[in-house]
This record gives sequence, C-alpha cells and structure tokens, in this order.
Amino acid sequence: MVAATLVAQLGLLGLATRALIANQRQEVLITRRLRSYPPVTLFSFGFSLALQNRGVPQRVVELWDTAPTGARPGDLVLFAPEPLAAKWRGQPLMKNFDRLRPFLAQPPLEDFGDGWFLYRVDGSLR
Repeated sequence: MVAATLVAQLGLLGLATRALIANQRQEVLITRRLRSYPPVTLFSFGFSLALQNRGVPQRVVELWDTAPTGARPGDLVLFAPEPLAAKWRGQPLMKNFDRLRPFLAQPPLEDFGDGWFLYRVDGSLR
C-alpha cells in the first residue's frame, strides 16, 4: 500500500512538474520573440509579471484589471482568445480584450501555441 501511494505521488509530481516546465519554456519563447519588437505598450494576461521580470522592452499592461483605452496603432496584444473566452466570458478580462479585438491586425504576428497569439493594434481606441 505504501509503495502504491509513493508511486502515485511521484506520478502526480511528474505531471505537475511537466506543466510548470512547459509554461516556463513558453515564457522564454515569448520573451525572446518580444525582444525583437519595438518598446511599445504590450497588453497581456497571465504572462504579464513573467514578461516584466524577464525584461521585455515593452511596457506591459495587464488586461485583467486595466481597460485598453490608451491603445494606439503599433501597440501589441498577447492573448489566447479561444481558451480564455471559455473560462472568462463576461468577466472584465474578456470585456477588455473585446474592446481591442476590432482594432487588431490580422493575421496575428506570432503564434506561440496553446492558443496564444501576438497581435498588433492597427487602429486607435480613442
């Protein structure tokens, strides 16, 4: 019984570690790519703190609690529309992204996998 519990715990630890490592790799990939873009405003969710800590040249604005009223052409948006819409429908996060959506250039500039895309703002919200 003890051995079975130990094996189960190690399996769960492996799954949790795998997810953390995958997330860290995605942060590193996004950071590397963002370093090639100009120092504009970057609207994001979820990766905001990690990107700031990794020193991206953009000024990072968290869409969870900040309306994108100051977005200008050339600004960037890092977002996962489909995965996040399912979870945050009707919440401030999706309302803020939906305000930006009509002004985003298509196609996205980058596809980071797992539904995450980098967009360029192509119009002004003012």
